[in-house]
Amino acid sequence: MDQGCCGRDAGSTADRHREALNTATGCHAAQVAAYREQLLARYGTIDVIGGALADFRNGPPQLMDKIAARIILGLQDPQTRDAALSTGAANDLPAERQLCGHLARRRVPSHTEKAPPLLTLLGWVAWRQNDTVTASYTFSDALDNDPHDPGCLCVPHP
Repeated sequence: MDQGCCGRDAGSTADRHREALNTATGCHAAQVAAYREQLLARYGTIDVIGGALADFRNGPPQLMDKIAARIILGLQDPQTRDAALSTGAANDLPAERQLCGHLARRRVPSHTEKAPPLLTLLGWVAWRQNDTVTASYTFSDALDNDPHDPGCLCVPHP
């Protein structure tokens, strides 16, 4: 057998290294692809929200069910939620509040676990408008509906 510099079998060492690199390469490629897909989904959600806000600014608020569902699902990602509406201009707050309210009212049984990000955004916009009563209520409601909270009322716990 071919011995390496330290008396080890060079073939098996190389094979182990090759196997480790092959495994890591496959995992890394999958992670990069998943990350790219997450970025595309995030930017897609933000674009859809931008379009919905433009609609809310320009006329009577209407939100198609499929668009609302797309936004609601996209906002389940914390980075998307934080990027989407957290830094809007003060003059955009009324449209943001209308949009958040429309989305929050769409929480229905079997999907209540999707409510916390929507309620959090509504509370954030209300707080930015100095409406501390609404902010307090919606933040409390978000916590009451948080599926990651052991005291949550929306998901049965073992």
